[in-house]
Amino acid sequence: MAAGDYLGQYAEGWTKGDAQIITGSLADNYQLDDPNAGMINKQGFAEYLSGMWQVVEGIRGKTSDPLLDITEVVTQEDQG
Repeated sequence: MAAGDYLGQYAEGWTKGDAQIITGSLADNYQLDDPNAGMINKQGFAEYLSGMWQVVEGIRGKTSDPLLDITEVVTQEDQG
């Protein structure tokens, strides 16, 4: 899969709030640095996202709205 395809899958996963889609696009050494939760690795991502959903639903209630609204993913390949 091309790099842009991984990025598109990553964005789709965030839009849907789907940890399986997101982790399918991640390298094994992936690290998310969340200022509130700390460093999240690929193996801990599903648990992290589940907790995030709880926080979001606590604020806005249960809804079918996307977790994030991503309208465009723009990439530029640099040096191969």
